[in-house]
Amino acid sequence: MSQVGLSELFSATLPSLQQAVRTAGDSTADPEEQLAAVAAFSECLADLWPLLESKPYLCEFLEFLEANIGALPERAARGDEMAAIQIIELMALLEAHLSTPDDEEIVSALLEMASLEIFDPPLPPETIVAWSQNVESADRDERRSESQDELTEVELASGVDNVFIEESTSTAVVTAETEDEHTPKLSAEASELLAILAMAISEGQEEFLTRIAEMAATSDADARTFAAQSCQEILNRFATASAQAGLVAFSTLCASLGFQIAAMSAEAKWPAELIDALMQLPQRMLAYLERPLDVDICCGLVEILQKPHWIDPLSTANAESLAYKLKEDPLLLEADSGPSHPVAIEDKDLSLAPAADIDPIVLASFRREGPDLAFKLVNVIQSLVTGGGDEETLHQAQRWAHTIKGSANICGVNAIAVLSHYLEDLLEFLTIQGLRPSQALGDTLAAGADTLALMFDMFNGVETSDPDRLRGVMQEVLDWANRIDREGADALLPAAEGAKPWSPPRTESPVDTEIPVAPSPPKSQDEPIEREDTYLQVSTRTMDDLLRFVGELSVALSRAEEQLSRARLLLSESGEIAHRTLLQIAELDNLVDLRGLGLQSNTYSRSPSAFDPLELEQYNEMYEVTRWINEGVSDTYELGRTLNSTLHELGEAIQHQARLQRLIRRLAMETRLVQVDSIVPRLQRAVRQTCRATGKEAELHVMGSETQVDGEVLDRIMPALMHLVRNAIDHGIELPDQREQLGKPRVGRIEIRFAPAGDQIVVTCSDDGRGLDLERIRAKAISAGLLAASAMPTDQELMLLTLQPGFSTREVVTQISGRGVGMDVVATIVHTLNGTLAIESQPGAGYRIQLRLPASRLTLYCLLLRHGDHLLAVPANEVRSALLIEEGECVETPEGWQFCHEGHWYPLRQLDPLFGRSPGTPERRGRSVLILSSDRADQAILIDALLEGRELVVMKPGSTVPKVPGLMAVSVLGDGTVVPILDMRTILRVVESGDLKMVSWHEEADFTKPLPTVLVVDDSISMRRLLSQLVIDAGYRALTASNGMDALQILGRERVDLLLVDMEMPRMNGLELSAHLRSQPDTQTLPIGMITSRSSEKHQHQAAQVGIDRYFVKPYRDDDVIEFIQQKLAKVS
Repeated sequence: MSQVGLSELFSATLPSLQQAVRTAGDSTADPEEQLAAVAAFSECLADLWPLLESKPYLCEFLEFLEANIGALPERAARGDEMAAIQIIELMALLEAHLSTPDDEEIVSALLEMASLEIFDPPLPPETIVAWSQNVESADRDERRSESQDELTEVELASGVDNVFIEESTSTAVVTAETEDEHTPKLSAEASELLAILAMAISEGQEEFLTRIAEMAATSDADARTFAAQSCQEILNRFATASAQAGLVAFSTLCASLGFQIAAMSAEAKWPAELIDALMQLPQRMLAYLERPLDVDICCGLVEILQKPHWIDPLSTANAESLAYKLKEDPLLLEADSGPSHPVAIEDKDLSLAPAADIDPIVLASFRREGPDLAFKLVNVIQSLVTGGGDEETLHQAQRWAHTIKGSANICGVNAIAVLSHYLEDLLEFLTIQGLRPSQALGDTLAAGADTLALMFDMFNGVETSDPDRLRGVMQEVLDWANRIDREGADALLPAAEGAKPWSPPRTESPVDTEIPVAPSPPKSQDEPIEREDTYLQVSTRTMDDLLRFVGELSVALSRAEEQLSRARLLLSESGEIAHRTLLQIAELDNLVDLRGLGLQSNTYSRSPSAFDPLELEQYNEMYEVTRWINEGVSDTYELGRTLNSTLHELGEAIQHQARLQRLIRRLAMETRLVQVDSIVPRLQRAVRQTCRATGKEAELHVMGSETQVDGEVLDRIMPALMHLVRNAIDHGIELPDQREQLGKPRVGRIEIRFAPAGDQIVVTCSDDGRGLDLERIRAKAISAGLLAASAMPTDQELMLLTLQPGFSTREVVTQISGRGVGMDVVATIVHTLNGTLAIESQPGAGYRIQLRLPASRLTLYCLLLRHGDHLLAVPANEVRSALLIEEGECVETPEGWQFCHEGHWYPLRQLDPLFGRSPGTPERRGRSVLILSSDRADQAILIDALLEGRELVVMKPGSTVPKVPGLMAVSVLGDGTVVPILDMRTILRVVESGDLKMVSWHEEADFTKPLPTVLVVDDSISMRRLLSQLVIDAGYRALTASNGMDALQILGRERVDLLLVDMEMPRMNGLELSAHLRSQPDTQTLPIGMITSRSSEKHQHQAAQVGIDRYFVKPYRDDDVIEFIQQKLAKVS
């Protein structure tokens, strides 16, 4: 069988083989199914063995595949599924080899992959050598056979009787007319492009032939029209790919055939001659791509367009011209000329100033991570220069330089971007050519890497910025790049030596390369770069733990203060007791002394014979005991005074610790503080994108951008702010012409104002658009059943209806402001943060919404209150005012109790049902009333007593505590009492409904439609952050992965709707990832966009071959990426 026939048979068998490999290597499959899949694979190969007798190297390769597939079930049981993926890729390469057997790059890639250690056993080295020799031999035999066939045809056509062939033991010299040394040859680049196109046509030929067969068999006009249009689409795809490859004539042929097919009448039956010609079309195309210089093949292709049955057949003159161009176009394809470099380093190339509009978070990340990347690049290049390392080391160096270049371009740091770009070009040349850097080039690479590290030190303020220290080395690197552009591999070493391929490590000593230092004072052409603070990267979890421990330390100090106060109180009481005891002892002394005087008087008045010794002894004992008691109490009193002094010192120490604790807490909290101006670029970008999408004009003004806010709070409200901005443009701002008619400026104004207010942050978002259409809101609420037709709500109540889940006045949800983040979720975000919001709107004058949020989520100022036997805390920002019940009037109405204060009536709610008590009469004196602010309407809540206001450390309940509606957090008081912090809005809804299982605001948000998910796969942290931020700002959910293997793990556990991938990544690059996803049934249609700095047509063809939907070249436009995402995810979102 011919090579083409073998290729077709293998391509037809390939889907069954791939499915067998997937099943055999699936760890979740039944073992019997896995063994059956192994057997099915062997059965499929059985059809190929007889055809491969002349190609023993292919037989050995298939035996190698069969052996590894037999081991897949055991490897899958160990959790190793990578072998199955690699085998599928090997079979794809084998298909490409069979289609284009002369392509040495495909053979090299196939043999290289088969030699990996992941295969057990791998393809033996002797088999690889034998295969290479057999391929060369088979190619020579095939070319010799073709030459003899051509000579035979020439002999028959010309009547030549004798063709002299001189044979020897090894060669046959043809003395008839053959191609001489001047016969045109295709470049390697042309052969590669033709092979890629051949693979594309091989993949599409089955569908094309199926559609042609349908046109021939069916009599239904609609079915024939559909089949014709499908054929045109397939041919248009071929035409587009051919045009990108530079084959203009072949592209014209494909497009013309597609037009002719679509233009044919669907009513009449197609002529058999046309059907036969179209059935042969794919094979003729493949034959042309295999032998594009064959005149007969070119003419045969063009002949199809000359069929008289077409609506507009090709004329003879045009056919000859097209056939000539079909032969000439492949000869014009040149290899990629490589990067074009300037001659000299310019002043702008030495700038270390970042872009003015770069996101501060991205810039800070670049400052932290850049020096580490430069250090890694220095290490791997030093390894290469000293004779160590291998091809993988060289490839790793190229990857580090590529990553640094991409990050520097994102941040707009020209000097770093330019130098890393030139270094990458040099390293890429060495990688492609498989060469080791010469001594001279190695020294330049080492100096360039060291200079790159020096640039980061200058950029971060560690070194003084001095462009003169950079220019020399940068020019040296550039000179090498230009020299290689001109001379290729000959530039590496003197002509006598030539370029050296990879060999065992050298033993020479490394040559030190010193970066020249200018003797004169530095002359910076940029503004002086201020010395930046150095950064220490700390995980968010560590900071949260630090803040939690600081909070617990605060609780411990509060308890110590409480215990100290109690000890002082006890000491004071003991001192009073000691003082009273001393007074009593003094009185006792007086009594004893009086008794002693009485005894003495009696002694003098009696006669000596009347003296009683026992009575005198009793007096002496009582006197001594009284004296001991007096002394003991006095000592106790003195000890009390000493203890009081010690407690005073202890109190001062505790106060000092409290001051230190507050200082530590403030510093720890400052690590979470972020300036508002860090989010301004994202908001500005959202305004620009929304204006372009809606055709409106608006400008954003952010006031108070220097305000510092807790980073977690800022991140949590960011989706709400993005929606408010989009909503203001989409719903509020009028079109420019309409604004002029209304006497407004053509450009709308959106203003976001941040202002601190005590322990809160007030965020106000306003616009000068049309405001809320209250009548439309009322009509929509009535139709949705949210409002009775007879109801007469106030304007404020109508405005608050926009916070209801799913409420929208739009009939159709748009991509601008309807991606699952509506005003209801804005309210949910605010309430989750324990904030409040208020809405104001004037028809035709604009819209204003105010958010009040806590400045920090670590502490919260609360009101402590007592209700029954329970101690509770309520965030103070929820309370508008606190009153004694006597300050107002309680009135019972059919709707329930009402509280009146200063002419305002509030619904009065009681907490008794929450604690198992029946609500009593609210008129009992001594109780308190809290007026709570609410998004819907202010309400009054009745409590037993209001104790005090106190700043509490917020703690989340443990995982063992069930979710309780209305329980926001807990805190611990100084005496160890655990106090629940209540979400009063949820509490009020529970009280109103009487259902203690009522869900909270947090759960209402769970009913919203999940956002479409975009997975960003890039090895550069800066690119991952930048792209994920772009995705989030566009209203989608973003996930990130650093390489293809990580992406596969994420895809295994997460629902992903679209991928944005880089081309060059470690472990598994973007092309390998995309090829794998396209081979899996559940990810075949997953949209994939590739964002890379590779701009050559060669790389774009590779991307198209593996199924990339959109190819973006850096620097890309954000709008283009968002347009691609919106187009692909329109149905999902």
